[in-house]
Amino acid sequence: MKDLHDRREQIIKILMSNGKCTMQQLADSLQVSVRTIKRDIDVLGYKYPLCTENHRNGGVYISDYGVIAPPKLSEKEIELIRKVVSQSEQTGCCRLDRSEIEELKKLVAVHSWKRGGR
Repeated sequence: MKDLHDRREQIIKILMSNGKCTMQQLADSLQVSVRTIKRDIDVLGYKYPLCTENHRNGGVYISDYGVIAPPKLSEKEIELIRKVVSQSEQTGCCRLDRSEIEELKKLVAVHSWKRGGR
């Protein structure tokens, strides 16, 4: 089971990519109860501009009135990107062109800096 912080970050990622989702869809996706999702949405609502609709076709979505920066990458995601960049530079097997490799390096650098990492 994912820890609380990771699960809540995942909820925001899902909403950013999918738009509106029902509580049941989120619960199924994260393998938790609908009640857990409702509690998470209540807490996330203090930090993010979330809207909920409580009717037949309702759900939760990010309000158009708020702008959300994408969630930070996890340490695992950062390490995976580093590995891909390193292997691509060394072997050329990932079929990334130089500009794509540089973009990945920037992404890792920004997210590592935000976490106080390398």
